[in-house]
Amino acid sequence: MLKTQRFFYCIPFKWNVILLFIVLSALTLNAQNHPDFFKVMPRLSGDEPAWVQMMYAENCNLEEVVDAYHDYYREHPFKKNIHTQNYKHWVRITKDYLTPQGFIYQPSVEERANHWAKMKASREVVNGKQNNALWINSGPHNTYTNDGSLSLRPTQVNIFAMGIAPSDSTILYAAAEGAGIFKSTDHGRNWLLMTLDEPFTNGHDIKVHPQNPDIVYLSTGNDIYKTLDGGISWTLNYNMGAKVEQFCIDKTSPNKVFAATANGLYFSDNDGTSWSNILAQKCWDIEANPLNPNTMYLSVNNATNARAEIYKSMDGGTTWALKTNGWYTPTDLANARDIGCKIGLTPLDTNRVYTCLIGESKAGDNGWIGVYYSLDGAENWVNADGIDGGPYVSGNDMNTNWYPAGYSSGYHQGWYNFDMDVSHKNADKLWIGTIWDIESGNRGANLEYFRGTRSLPMHADVQDINVVGNDVWIASDGGINYSNDEYATTEIRQTGIAASTYWGFSHGWNEDTWTGGRYHNGDAVYHENYGFGNTLFLGGAEASTGYINPLDNRRSYYSDISSKVTPDALDQIATSFPKIAIYPNESYSTLNSSEIEHDPRYSDHMYMGRDNFFYKSTDEGLSFNVLYTFSATSRVLEFEISRVNPDIIYCLVRDNSQGSIFKSTDGGNTFT
Repeated sequence: MLKTQRFFYCIPFKWNVILLFIVLSALTLNAQNHPDFFKVMPRLSGDEPAWVQMMYAENCNLEEVVDAYHDYYREHPFKKNIHTQNYKHWVRITKDYLTPQGFIYQPSVEERANHWAKMKASREVVNGKQNNALWINSGPHNTYTNDGSLSLRPTQVNIFAMGIAPSDSTILYAAAEGAGIFKSTDHGRNWLLMTLDEPFTNGHDIKVHPQNPDIVYLSTGNDIYKTLDGGISWTLNYNMGAKVEQFCIDKTSPNKVFAATANGLYFSDNDGTSWSNILAQKCWDIEANPLNPNTMYLSVNNATNARAEIYKSMDGGTTWALKTNGWYTPTDLANARDIGCKIGLTPLDTNRVYTCLIGESKAGDNGWIGVYYSLDGAENWVNADGIDGGPYVSGNDMNTNWYPAGYSSGYHQGWYNFDMDVSHKNADKLWIGTIWDIESGNRGANLEYFRGTRSLPMHADVQDINVVGNDVWIASDGGINYSNDEYATTEIRQTGIAASTYWGFSHGWNEDTWTGGRYHNGDAVYHENYGFGNTLFLGGAEASTGYINPLDNRRSYYSDISSKVTPDALDQIATSFPKIAIYPNESYSTLNSSEIEHDPRYSDHMYMGRDNFFYKSTDEGLSFNVLYTFSATSRVLEFEISRVNPDIIYCLVRDNSQGSIFKSTDGGNTFT
């Protein structure tokens, strides 16, 4: 890879040579990986591929892991699993924490604060103009199905968390991965980005003041932000030093706020101005009785017992008592693991408490433990389906569970995709979000995967569920679903949340059209005929792909869904044409993909880099010939063809984490 001097964001100084050398050396010594960089930390047997073991190592080098990953899949077929999902997430999360040597460095609170302050100041004015006047977000603002129906599809944006104003349920806030916080004032029908000039680009929990919908608390990893003006401006209130999982605001005394964090339970009695730690153990969730906020429930990790446990407070969080009568105990402590525990309450029955546990109770379990509930305020617990973890049995019969956390192969995403809430119309009904959308009408038993059984237009991978009266909101990797009939039907309400993460991207020369493969949300195409920000979903999952023929802008190529012809209108269906013989090197990491380029004179002459070869086709990809072979350990990456003289080609080649630029003057037959 090219050794560009990209000074990572945590260093707010002007360097001289000596200081630069000293600090970079120190950063290499202090390089550190972190479990929070992964969706879930799996158990390793030691038989995993080298890139997997390297990725989870404490002092790993990202560049070396990327090379090992691509070397492995050059020789082995790709199969989606928790390690490949973690890899995509890890590469994306850590790219802002890299030293020039490729090690991961976590900056201090002060370094990050200084960096964000300077970045925010620098973004305010560019060449005398406001930055937001120079660029317009062109979408996707809406994503439509490829079936001619003009139906919206929840494959647009990953929503981590939602907050609904208790005093006005038409006001909502949503945290979009990589884009910031959006707000709706019309019950989710339209959304507006509120954090265009803020440093943070995601959120893990949002809670709105019980009386004033303009006051909002937001957790962005370790940091707590707060707005007093409905999201127009935000202030960094506190850094917890660990991930903030959930807030709880006292509905009768809203100056009192709790934060359940990976460092324990924190409390503020002055509107979040200052915080004190009142419990040191890792906390998963906190909920208050809907009618009596003095009664509270807290789920806490007990590392010794390898389980989550429930604490109850009767005095507004001043004192807490452990409630274990009938509670879950792992079957095999040596092989047990706690991955998380959610709490669900309902105003219909204030003595009823639901909990949903993920992890392993014994060897062979794959992420799902089960639902426990209490009918007497957590004094006694009942196992809803009678089974802790496996065996996972297909079907919806009583006393069976069927692996709702993920796939029967063992793949799941743990705490990353996990939430639960309880109906406000039927106290026996609850909804669980994991990889799947799940409903139980029987206190946690008889689980139904209703995205499949009811054919609802919903995306997998659920991050957040919120029940407010008749309203049920589900936030997922694909966007936002809304129902007011207990999920007999759903609506997609995400218009304006333009926050797709593009792994690949391409655009036309002669028509305003663009396409690309997106994280979580597959391949979509925009055309100027569709209306501003409207895109058509073509298929796929999350490949770093998408190439438009620049001379015939309706024709595009995808490594996961083959070749497509873009239709004239959204109510028409994209058609297919013969797939190309091979596809270029594609990657989730920066400067690690190749591309498809066309000879600017001939629409059917295509070039690409695949493995260590530079290819050319003269029949629009039906067949390719090797023009040049680079080192066997290298990968051909991006290249550019001169429009003035197409025989001149510049090519970036990566070899053992090093990069070089090569030039050809004979159309790619030789390079120097």
